[in-house]
Amino acid sequence: MSCNNCGTCYQICSPFQSCFSEMLVQVPIDYTSEDIVIKIANGQGITFEQQSEVIGGFATIDLTLFPDGFFSSYGGPYTLQFFDVETGELLNFVATNGISYNCIQFEFQNGSEVETITISAFS
Repeated sequence: MSCNNCGTCYQICSPFQSCFSEMLVQVPIDYTSEDIVIKIANGQGITFEQQSEVIGGFATIDLTLFPDGFFSSYGGPYTLQFFDVETGELLNFVATNGISYNCIQFEFQNGSEVETITISAFS
């Protein structure tokens, strides 16, 4: 059974390492503005939102805007949403499986430190 069989969020099935230095987010493929607003919420409903520059289809998340320990194996599931920088509208997108979603859901696990994690529903 696939982990992407119901709900409105695209599920990333494999958890990310909770210790990382950089977070990249691949933006929806048809998004053309130079900036995007990304909202990330943890399982307790604590939400952070930031505007990020889109370079080569990816936005780099400014991790200094999150409190220490926000990204942990105990905080999930996490939900990421995209908003149009000009209109403020929530963006729907078609993921790699051909289904339309309005958010990405993912979790973290404890383990070795990694340099970069890349959150993507498109590859």
